[in-house]
Amino acid sequence: MSIVIQINKKKNCTLCWCLIFFCFALFLSQTAHAQANAEHISYSRIYDFLDELANDGIIELNSSIKPYSKNFIASKLQEAQKADSLLTKRQKGDLVFFMQNYALFYQNFPTSHLPLVQKNAWNVALVEPAVHYKDNLVSAKITPLLGMHIYSNRHGAITHRWFGADMYMNIGKNIAVYGSLRDNSYSGEYLSSLPVNAARLSQPAYLNDLPGVEYKEANYGGDFSDSRGGITLHNEWGSIGLIKDNVSWGDNYNGSNILSGRAPSFPMITMKLKPTSWFELNYIHGFLISNVLDSSYYYIEQHTIDGEKKHYRPMNKFVAANMLTFTPIPKLNISVGNAIVYAERSIQPAYLIPIAFYKSIDHLLTKGIKTENQNSQFFINVSSRNIKHLHLYGSMFVDEIKFSRFLPSNPETNPISYKGGFHLSNFPISNLSFTTEFTYSTMVNYKHSIESLTWASNSYNLGHYLGDNSQEL
Repeated sequence: MSIVIQINKKKNCTLCWCLIFFCFALFLSQTAHAQANAEHISYSRIYDFLDELANDGIIELNSSIKPYSKNFIASKLQEAQKADSLLTKRQKGDLVFFMQNYALFYQNFPTSHLPLVQKNAWNVALVEPAVHYKDNLVSAKITPLLGMHIYSNRHGAITHRWFGADMYMNIGKNIAVYGSLRDNSYSGEYLSSLPVNAARLSQPAYLNDLPGVEYKEANYGGDFSDSRGGITLHNEWGSIGLIKDNVSWGDNYNGSNILSGRAPSFPMITMKLKPTSWFELNYIHGFLISNVLDSSYYYIEQHTIDGEKKHYRPMNKFVAANMLTFTPIPKLNISVGNAIVYAERSIQPAYLIPIAFYKSIDHLLTKGIKTENQNSQFFINVSSRNIKHLHLYGSMFVDEIKFSRFLPSNPETNPISYKGGFHLSNFPISNLSFTTEFTYSTMVNYKHSIESLTWASNSYNLGHYLGDNSQEL
């Protein structure tokens, strides 16, 4: 018996939300023990600590997909606690600090300094400032934020200030909600003779690895806000979510060449499945910012003097990507995946399939009318921690490939980015690490002849921060 459902093309969006709702309902029906609040990739201290523990053979880790969930981090810290005899004195101190930070995931309140409120369900402290709450159904934490960085050299100084708050909440055994809002301001010496550029340290054309942002309209400095968050439903072997966040795919210590997380955060549907110890699937469908105007799509503002004014809207831009990770032996992860950037008027349901080869689907959708393909990619990542204290890794991002271009007689090159390196921790000297990493990207990698199909969002490259035609050691 077979069931055939016909869906009008105009109802793609309705279909998408129905699929999402169905998946959410499926996950809610499961018994679960995991939480799925993401720890932002900018909190490098915890990521570096877990990486060090994995290099020393204390825990196992798939470090090619970030961010990690807070619950995942808490579980790895517990694994390290059980093997504390293998830790150095400094690692033991770091472990105590981090376990305090993730105390709610052990159903405890952290130790408070200068407590304001200490009750069964509430804990409010001044050092470190936070509000904690937990009962039989809900656990939550709100952290106020206030910070400053000063960048200085012989030409002057630029000050980066920010304030805001982070929040996460776990509801029952299946639902995780989190949010973060930070208002940022750069001020100081001008980087340009144009006052509007002022102290804006991060721009799409700048060759630095500072996070990408969209600045507010101002005639001085660089002001912007960063809002992230999401809701995730999960069970003990997987999760699905609707989030706005930064993601990083590909092992690296100085910027991934697949998905680096440098572009401003964008909303996405996420799925993670880990049904066995030897296989893991990660999938995203993201809603990118094209920064390309659609001349057929605009708002009309009524002016009393000039009549009406048209405000053109950006073209739609989406990305679908998957990464399949296989662990044939412990501490060896082999990941393969592919992606497609497309700029249709609405979501293409075929790209909501988590395990699919998107280039093949693209051919089906475009070749019949002889139109230009969408922009598809393929990538590989290999990570080995089979030698204690040593992490060997490599990745390849393939934008387009023709095997004839590998011939020495062919003047053309394939648009490919390569990365390889090693990271040595606590050997031969404890508390000392050494990293060597090489990245090489050929010309026109990450780019496309159609501007709305580039491997970018908000005009920031989604891959390595140096872009195409670059080398870094």
